Amino acid sequence: MTIKKLLFLLCFVLKIITSINADYIYDFSLQIANLRTGVYLNSGKHNSIGLSAEMFNFYFENKNRRNCSFKLSPLNITSSFEIVDGQDTNVILEMYFLNICTYWNLWSGILNNYDDEEMVFGPFFSLRYLSLINFDRFNFRNIDVSTGIKWLYKTNNYNFIGNVYTVGIEIGYNYNYYTRHGIYLSLNIDLIEFFILIGQIGSFIGGIKEPYHSGNKY
Repeated sequence: MTIKKLLFLLCFVLKIITSINADYIYDFSLQIANLRTGVYLNSGKHNSIGLSAEMFNFYFENKNRRNCSFKLSPLNITSSFEIVDGQDTNVILEMYFLNICTYWNLWSGILNNYDDEEMVFGPFFSLRYLSLINFDRFNFRNIDVSTGIKWLYKTNNYNFIGNVYTVGIEIGYNYNYYTRHGIYLSLNIDLIEFFILIGQIGSFIGGIKEPYHSGNKY
């Protein structure tokens, strides 16, 4: 994908954001990090399983029933276990320094469920660019574009800025400069919520293993 096409995609995303009137109210939230794992099926026989962490995610959400939202992240670390032609395997580590995503929430837009602000369901478009591959070199050719349907659930279980996206699922089309066209399915979870969940599971297991005391002294 050429630089000209990349600029076109960036202008397209910015046009969606700026098309919303200035008097619309936006809600801002900040997420420390999320973990994501997924399966990628590629037309070029470069199928892979990926694990990534996206750091310092800034969310700008429209609160005036227009439901168009925007996410910006300065760092995405992705590790891919790639299977080539069903035989050879490669492990690739990439760091992306430009990560943007825009999405439209059909859950409240079409279903008119304005009172439920904890659910997001609808189409999205995301772009990742400016990558460092295997800590070896910066790559200005590599561009990763995804589009499809996403579902997100957000809450504020810990005291931070805004409601945090706890868990989400994405399914859709992916284009990468090297692996070309493909489809994918991914699951992501908030990092802090993940550790809270692990702690709760540990406490539950620890409670089960506590020795029984009958209270009989003899």
